[in-house]
Amino acid sequence: MGVDFSRPPPVPPSHRYNHIVGQTKFMRYRNPSGELLSGRARYRFSNGAFYLGEWQLGLKHGHGNYIHPNGESYVGQFHEGHMQGRGLYKYARGTYEGDWLADKKHGHGVYRFADGDWYDGQFVNDQWHGEGTYKFHSGERFEGTHRWNQRIRGTYYHTNDVVDLQQYSTRLENGPIGEGVRWSADREHAWKLRDGMPVVDAGGMKEITLAAARQIGGTLCLQVPERRAMMRFRRLRRHALLVGRWRLFFVRMYDEIHFRPGGLGEKQARMEFESCILLLAEKELKRVAL
Repeated sequence: MGVDFSRPPPVPPSHRYNHIVGQTKFMRYRNPSGELLSGRARYRFSNGAFYLGEWQLGLKHGHGNYIHPNGESYVGQFHEGHMQGRGLYKYARGTYEGDWLADKKHGHGVYRFADGDWYDGQFVNDQWHGEGTYKFHSGERFEGTHRWNQRIRGTYYHTNDVVDLQQYSTRLENGPIGEGVRWSADREHAWKLRDGMPVVDAGGMKEITLAAARQIGGTLCLQVPERRAMMRFRRLRRHALLVGRWRLFFVRMYDEIHFRPGGLGEKQARMEFESCILLLAEKELKRVAL
């Protein structure tokens, strides 16, 4: 399953609502006394749009709330009539919260679709451009580099923690292309990919050495992703630090774990060690929460 780039985030309605036909786009608005609007004021436009917020010399400037005639709305910063700065825009099928520049999504932001999917990353001129993460409501996600609403290269996380490192075609379908690598959930096995599919020989999926897998990842400028267990451990450790219990957790960890590498295989010992750490961390955090 790949990222659905056939549905980029919608572009907000033009600021045609900010002017009257036959006059300039940057028309300056006045109050009933004929003075240019300044400070905080509300204004209802002739087409039904409504604005409540700060003005400067007849232009929306500062923080404000703009409601379009179609029901969509924007709450955030304005600059000389434009949506610019930080703001939240509510569409009919999603929301965007992040940076704006001249009425366009530009900078870092989060776009949430109505079905639960979301994109968190860089925008340029209303398009995904730069580093970002697209997460599906199913739990799968893609982390990598985008260019003008298309994936370039990145890491695709399956729900079972199997990951694919792959580059992508810049054509319309934006599917995987060329050589890639798939890592198992425990990061102890790897398989070569070609155009997104595992390479198959007479014995089935062609497994490659970990060194070869790292080399393929290096050519794609992608690092080997951490195991989910280690990611959970790092998150738990950060939480323990935040609640000031890391010292206690550290002592209990070594008091209760009997780690004897001489009696176990290296892989099994490491896995049991990590499992014990996670178990103790979760117990400690639940105790602190109570």
